[in-house]
Amino acid sequence: MFNKWLMIYSNIADNPLKMEALKCPNCKNMGTIDYYFIPYTINNELGSAYIWCNDCKKGIHLDRVGIPKNTKIIIDESIKLDEVIPSFKEVTPEEK
Repeated sequence: MFNKWLMIYSNIADNPLKMEALKCPNCKNMGTIDYYFIPYTINNELGSAYIWCNDCKKGIHLDRVGIPKNTKIIIDESIKLDEVIPSFKEVTPEEK
């Protein structure tokens, strides 16, 4: 299951404007995936990715990933992450 979520990351990286075409690997619903990137670096090229399904509340958190151009990022430190990123059950590499 984790590998399917990695494919979601790849799809976002390739075309962040086509979110409605993504299907949740867990609940199989279309158009329910959302995400944010949190940059570590000044140039916003490396950071964390939070990707989740708004329906089943499952998803992944990836660290030290490239942040693709034209994606949603949070750079304002005054923004509280729990106000824009919902609580979700993290899918881990151990889950098949």
